Amino acid sequence: MKFKTLLVLLFIHSYVFSQIKIQLTISHDHLDDYNYDYIFSKKSDSTYLKVYHSDDMGHPYARGYELKKDLPSGVYEVYINEIINSKVILDISKKTMIKTLFNAKGIIKEIQYYENEEFRKQDIYNELGNFDYSVDRK
Repeated sequence: MKFKTLLVLLFIHSYVFSQIKIQLTISHDHLDDYNYDYIFSKKSDSTYLKVYHSDDMGHPYARGYELKKDLPSGVYEVYINEIINSKVILDISKKTMIKTLFNAKGIIKEIQYYENEEFRKQDIYNELGNFDYSVDRK
């Protein structure tokens, strides 16, 4: 009986995805320049996300974030100033990840990863959010 219960729990765990919403903010004073850092709205969100920036002699030129390694399967949504910026569906059992990037008008890019490849399929959308073309790498 204990073995059957354990199997049922493992089965449910492998097919149920949790949804994690990660909130980042940027000061409204710095929205139009490069002199900003992403700030976690909740410190617990730093468990899932790594925030970084690059600079050259004190002059910033790149800001970004990425999911940390070894996260459990789930759906990770990143919001910047309460506007969705990206959504990642991570499935460890199938070794797949689908990353969707958004702009203010909708989806701009959807990338499918498989077994740590750079990408397997990439769908590109135009500035209006309509499908433009697809790149397939198998």
